[in-house]
Amino acid sequence: LNMTQVAGIGFTMEAWVNPGADLAPGEGPIDHMHIMSKDSYRMAWNKHNGTISALILIGGMAPELSSPVHWKTGEWHHVAATYDGTEAKLYIDSSLKNAKVAVGNIDDSTGDNLCIGVNYNGQWGWIGKIDEVRVLNRVLPASEIADDAKYSLTRDKGESKPKGEPAQVISKE
Repeated sequence: LNMTQVAGIGFTMEAWVNPGADLAPGEGPIDHMHIMSKDSYRMAWNKHNGTISALILIGGMAPELSSPVHWKTGEWHHVAATYDGTEAKLYIDSSLKNAKVAVGNIDDSTGDNLCIGVNYNGQWGWIGKIDEVRVLNRVLPASEIADDAKYSLTRDKGESKPKGEPAQVISKE
């Protein structure tokens, strides 16, 4: 994945996820399962507290956003996190679940590659399916996140993402 540098102000990361095991506090196959990870941001599930979390490194500080989830095997869920220069937000299935004040620039992200399904060290892999991962150098408004959580990115708007199967991947090379 050839990704441009994400630094400065304005950032969104989002994905569709489908766990391969039930997820609840204290339950799950491993301690952490990363959805996506890079040196200056990540999104993961934490077995110990049963949360989906997003971490964005801003001015050397890392405000972590988290929200508890009780997901069953085979259920598709949309997760997104944004940062606009003053506030970081976490959305799950289009609902704002957590927000924290954080002022500054997102730290330079030129180091490790963006990893999907594992952390940047190649550990703590996601067990299940991940689809339609996007990392943007702009902040998606809540209305656009709601659309992304309702509709597949690779299908016509108005056609809902089917439960239990990933969207068709279209490659434009």
